[in-house]
Amino acid sequence: MTPKKPAKATRKAKSAAPTPPAAPPVSYTAVGASDAVGIGGSVPCAPLLPCPTGTGYAPVLARRIGQAGGTVTFTNLGIPGAVVNAEMLALSATVGSGAPADMVRTSLPLVPATSTLVTVFAGGISDATAMLGIEFSGDLKALAQQILAEFPNLTHAAFTLRDGSTSAAQCFSGALYEAATGTLHTAPVYTITQVIDRLGAGDAFTAGLVFSFLQHSHAPTSIAFATAAGCLAHSIEGDYNYSTRAEIEAVMQGDGGGRVSR
Repeated sequence: MTPKKPAKATRKAKSAAPTPPAAPPVSYTAVGASDAVGIGGSVPCAPLLPCPTGTGYAPVLARRIGQAGGTVTFTNLGIPGAVVNAEMLALSATVGSGAPADMVRTSLPLVPATSTLVTVFAGGISDATAMLGIEFSGDLKALAQQILAEFPNLTHAAFTLRDGSTSAAQCFSGALYEAATGTLHTAPVYTITQVIDRLGAGDAFTAGLVFSFLQHSHAPTSIAFATAAGCLAHSIEGDYNYSTRAEIEAVMQGDGGGRVSR
């Protein structure tokens, strides 16, 4: 007998699912003051030392980046009480506040050369003019474009906008320039008639922006959340924002008056 040929397979074996590409390694370096090391949080950190459970925004952000996969190298150069530059350090000495260091001369030289490029600028208009030497003509969008032209790896430029008639009354807002669309998004202007302490409002603004970006929010939502967080910080003594997400979103969804009540 002639043996029968084996029947041809009619169904192809399933191919294995493609392996997703590994996330690129991230070298994250935080430069700041008490906000970077989490002073006021439940687990503050010491500069340059490992702090895997820190509750400041910098270690939390490092952990969140790591959860997305890949390897994260985190260097925290935050110095509690530090000011931006030598001029501010000299000014602090004249008024008796005794700032311990300035970030430009103390922290920036220690930033590892392997640090992943910065993608977001956040600060006030004076920060851009004083630190970056960029002239401000009154056109905020043009200022943002100048910053991105000088630092082309930036994807966003965020600004706190303040008009304070007195230390006890402030008008506070924010703006976010999005490089991908060339659009400047502005937040509502909040009138704060009873300022408890304006210290840390900019930190709260930046933290709110980072948090919103981590939620993959669109630019208009991100700047609205950041501005509301900065607004609420005016109602808290000290430079740590204890506001909850629900409280910040309640300000966002309010009638636009933005009057802080605590």
